[in-house]
Amino acid sequence: NRQHTCSKVCYLSLTKNVLSARTAFAQAQQCVRKDYGHGSVVCVCNATYCDFAAELSDDQLTGKNLAHYVSSKSGHRLLSMTMEFSSSTLDGDTVFTVNQDVKYQTMLGFGGATTDAATINLASLSNDAHELVLRSYFGTDGIGYTFIRVPLGGCDFSTHYYAYDDDHPGDSTLQYFNLTEEDYVYKIPNIKRAQELSPNPIRVFTAPWSAPDWMKEIESSGASHLLPEYYETYANYYVKFLQLYAEQGVDFWGLTPQNEPSHGTTNGGFNSMGWTSEQLRDWTAGYFVPALKAAGLDDIVLMILDDQRTQVKEWAQD
Repeated sequence: NRQHTCSKVCYLSLTKNVLSARTAFAQAQQCVRKDYGHGSVVCVCNATYCDFAAELSDDQLTGKNLAHYVSSKSGHRLLSMTMEFSSSTLDGDTVFTVNQDVKYQTMLGFGGATTDAATINLASLSNDAHELVLRSYFGTDGIGYTFIRVPLGGCDFSTHYYAYDDDHPGDSTLQYFNLTEEDYVYKIPNIKRAQELSPNPIRVFTAPWSAPDWMKEIESSGASHLLPEYYETYANYYVKFLQLYAEQGVDFWGLTPQNEPSHGTTNGGFNSMGWTSEQLRDWTAGYFVPALKAAGLDDIVLMILDDQRTQVKEWAQD
């Protein structure tokens, strides 16, 4: 949001000598290099080092330049420099053109997912290393993640299949619905710690991979669909998940009714369920949205196909 001196079209030229306080930080905490034989190195995050993106000071960002962060195959990790605005270029300059008259979509932010795989691996680290990893993503000196996607139940990054009411087929009142160890031990604590570390609000949203198997028609190919007689039950199942997370201090900004809905229409396997666009539309409008409203959760942002952008236009038309 900083102002600069050129109007409409301007250029950025990379300066070679203007480095930030990040340089001193990088020298104090050297990258632990590891080479996997693919022509580059990775920096191992441990109890004393992770990749941080230190913010440049007001003295370094004068209004005529911007921050530029460099990572490279040779081992640079978020090395910060400044790029200066100019109305002209010189031979040999690396040039980025900025035209203020051309505007594209608004970005709400960036983030990652608290899958079982991610959070189980975080739990395997020492406390200091665990904290540094979360800081590198969400902390004031991190890269500024502001979104967390939470799987509703098991997913394809889980160690085993599970949903939240597996063992009592026909439990239409969801008397036996319960969260699991994956939620209480792994997902929820990491979400809450990320929220504590972040200087900005974290938008948390969720997506289910599958209803419990007893709610589904499962074909010989493994493809599966929610049985119509359980449409209302499954809407309430989703709402109970949102409510139990709220009781643990995690409120959801948004949700999507199904992760990869088209995948489960052709093949199943590990934690999947299929919908056509018409089926998902009818269930969402006829059962899910009314259940959200009845529970006072109708302010949650509703999305479709958040993970399959190429199909959004087709599905929206349906």
